[in-house]
Amino acid sequence: MPLTAASTEPAERWIDRVSNWLGRPKPEAASKNIDDLSIALGSSVNLRPDNQDRVAVFRFVSPHRASSFVLLALADGIGGMKEGGRCADLAIATLLWYLIGDSTGMSRPRLANALQLTNDAVYQRFRERGGTTLSLIFIPKSAAPVAVNIGDSRLYSCGVHGSFRQISVDDNVENQLRLMNPANSKIPQGLAQYGRQLTQFIGMQGVIDPRSFFDRLDGGTAYLLTSDGLHGQGDSMVSQIIANAPSPLDVVKRLTFLARWTGAKDNSSAVFIKSLEDAVQAIPLRKDHSAELWDADGKLEILWETSLRSQQRKGRDRHGDKHAGPKASQKEKVASDADEKSSEAVEVSFEVGDQRPTDNAN
Repeated sequence: MPLTAASTEPAERWIDRVSNWLGRPKPEAASKNIDDLSIALGSSVNLRPDNQDRVAVFRFVSPHRASSFVLLALADGIGGMKEGGRCADLAIATLLWYLIGDSTGMSRPRLANALQLTNDAVYQRFRERGGTTLSLIFIPKSAAPVAVNIGDSRLYSCGVHGSFRQISVDDNVENQLRLMNPANSKIPQGLAQYGRQLTQFIGMQGVIDPRSFFDRLDGGTAYLLTSDGLHGQGDSMVSQIIANAPSPLDVVKRLTFLARWTGAKDNSSAVFIKSLEDAVQAIPLRKDHSAELWDADGKLEILWETSLRSQQRKGRDRHGDKHAGPKASQKEKVASDADEKSSEAVEVSFEVGDQRPTDNAN
């Protein structure tokens, strides 16, 4: 069953650790290739003083086939609001927490539940003083993939014959007016300056309503997630770069460099996947757990091992609940591309029985 909102200290500590890793200092421009997933991701600061975009790819492998998945995510912290980058960090980390904890195989309900809980968590932390967009593709091992867009980051499909089209809809005033009155999509005089203002984002109060919810994605089609600093370069230019780039990494590098070279004022970020089918095939069937989290500048590895210390805790955690099964100790190892050396190691633990991450580190 889907998890309900968790406000326990272990959940908050786990989410904060992942958030802090995502928000660590990075180069002004960075990109990464993930060969076996046919995915590349990258981000560039451009003329902004800091980068509030976050890109991430997460692969979770479980002995329970329905729990395994790959997630592509792009979050653009909203400029003009408090600490947009922190909101983006928190949104991605919280979403991962709830997706790991939900073992249902149905993609759309599983993702919708996690998105609402993520929105609630960001709202509780920032009370609409901060927020973020969120575009993602959720690829379960045993169910149909789903794509979602909230805000004005975008999702594009890139066909094998050069077709390129935006399949998401920006959540802004202009599109909301079109939805309300399709016969007259013209923005009334005096409201034009508000046309691009967001009507929905992660971190808003209440229920979010993702209109751009796609569950009929083509497994052989390439897809692109972009922040507004990148797609502001124009669809024609973006499509030409994709059509002529020899690899996913070249796509991402050329797109982010183009925005930087042409003086884009906003941060520019992209996640490109060549084939959803390749990603599904790259989710192995195993008898143990593993998880990997990539961003544009590094990788976080999560390794499960049976913990004798956890078994010696008399079958109860700090809240007095019985363990569903043996604990698994999790070591986080952050490695940079430059030296591939572990820069931090933190021991936490997950409950194997119910798949819910719980942090019982001493």
